[in-house]
Amino acid sequence: MSDVVLPDHIHLHAGDKLLSLAVWIGASALFASVGWMALQPDDPQGAVSLLTRGGSLWSVAQIAALAAVVSGLAAALVGRKLPDAGVFAVSIGLAVAVWRGEGTSHLLISVAGEGAAARSSLAWRLGFEGLVWFLPIAAAILASGLVMRWVHGAGSDDPGDSCRALALANVPGMSEWFSASDDAGDQPKLVGGVKTMLVSLVAATIIYRILATGSPLRSVQQGQSYFALAAAFYLAGLIAYEIFPARTALWGILSAPLLCLLGYSLAAMSSSPGGGYGHIASVPPSTFYRSLPAEYVCVGTAASIAAFWSVRRSAMMRSVK
Repeated sequence: MSDVVLPDHIHLHAGDKLLSLAVWIGASALFASVGWMALQPDDPQGAVSLLTRGGSLWSVAQIAALAAVVSGLAAALVGRKLPDAGVFAVSIGLAVAVWRGEGTSHLLISVAGEGAAARSSLAWRLGFEGLVWFLPIAAAILASGLVMRWVHGAGSDDPGDSCRALALANVPGMSEWFSASDDAGDQPKLVGGVKTMLVSLVAATIIYRILATGSPLRSVQQGQSYFALAAAFYLAGLIAYEIFPARTALWGILSAPLLCLLGYSLAAMSSSPGGGYGHIASVPPSTFYRSLPAEYVCVGTAASIAAFWSVRRSAMMRSVK
């Protein structure tokens, strides 16, 4: 077990819970409306991907700006009582916006008949696309940390410390950006955090592979994709934070884009697409095709934060007993 301890749980009253719920609903509404204007693919029946919209990098920049604003507002409103609420709001909002599009079947159909090489190339591009979709989450993390420092102060006993920890304060060289004093414990935190991330990544990969696998003839269903991702990252987070406790949800969050990259890389190297049904355009050649890169990132982030909150609350309850 790591010697890094979990931060104390901040008790939420009924009013705090209602305010948090209102913030998340508002974030979802903003992303589903304003965010959708930036995300909407050129084809009305298309999936939300960098491959389905012209000027896709500009779209990601717009979403990152919206994420920073939403995360900052959420941190100012409920961050003191519920650190990481801003990043959670952005991940939920982005998930709602991505839901408005189609699944990966649209992308598979677009390369139908082009052979295994075309699908392999598509998989590599989708894998690295997950890293690009992490930019809005990174903007949310940074904005949340800065707002917590400006609005709620930088004292070491401030409840916002865990939010600033999420905002890259646990990364060597970044602590001084978010703390009142230098932190000499960067190296132990880095080692412990990497262990947490790796456990989360491995566990999420295994659980997602089990939950998302179905009949090889079944096309992509977004509901199943969201459920499999949410369950995989939540359960993986519970396992990772119990084995290697950490003061921040950052390490679990990082496993989301990494799973996207790993999963699509495995799909690209697969020699037997679709279990023998590769000639059917809408059939995913691999289980990892069942989720879009944006889905890996936003759903994985939300589930990882939820797992962190659950483990932190459990640790607090055990300490009380």
